[in-house]
Amino acid sequence: LRKSDFVARLGGDEFVLLVEDLSGPNDLTPILAKVEETMNTPIPLSHGEIVQISGSMGIALYPFGKEETGDQLLRSADHALYESKSHKADRTHFWVILGD
Repeated sequence: LRKSDFVARLGGDEFVLLVEDLSGPNDLTPILAKVEETMNTPIPLSHGEIVQISGSMGIALYPFGKEETGDQLLRSADHALYESKSHKADRTHFWVILGD
């Protein structure tokens, strides 16, 4: 992530990544690829066991979409997340982008 990007935990296993200063949706692709790569990296524990995590991402873009408030943006991202989760077997990457 860039120094200007912001990550916050919403609760449970849900996080928000705020990425600013994009000229368009294509600027987000390398950032998402890095997040995906990081999440797919095995985590070695102190007793020798290795943990592998997985995840799905739903992305909503502003001002490229129709959302006007933060709540609307979060709802769109949540919708994209569940769309991503429902098509896990059919996709190369684990994110779905709404709003472009």
